[in-house]
Amino acid sequence: MVSQKSTLSASNIKYLLAMRELNMEPRGVRSTDLARSIGVTKPSVYTMAKSLCSLGLVEKDRYGAIRFTQDGEDVAKRYERYYNTLCSCLCTVFPKEADIRSAACAMLAEMPENNIEEMCDTISERAKKL
Repeated sequence: MVSQKSTLSASNIKYLLAMRELNMEPRGVRSTDLARSIGVTKPSVYTMAKSLCSLGLVEKDRYGAIRFTQDGEDVAKRYERYYNTLCSCLCTVFPKEADIRSAACAMLAEMPENNIEEMCDTISERAKKL
């Protein structure tokens, strides 16, 4: 489990979120699809996949498809929740969706996960009261 002061960078988080969006089948995500989705090159995807593999979050098959490990799936689900909660707040501050996405990933990368969890719970509770 990735925790404490998060060992995930904003880029790690961005890739995990993109994989969650694209990963609708158990075959995994193709590097070309991931590169296109994020707007990066295939070598960038290769480098990031290697980094995420070393964290135990993804694995690559011999054909280059990238899929989540069980830990990776769990981490990605949590960060997707954090990201969506944070974006719902940031949309009142930032007018452009790209700015919101970048700000959310940067904030998530800099906060300890237990603080993120607490923040999301607080935001959710306040939203229920409205």
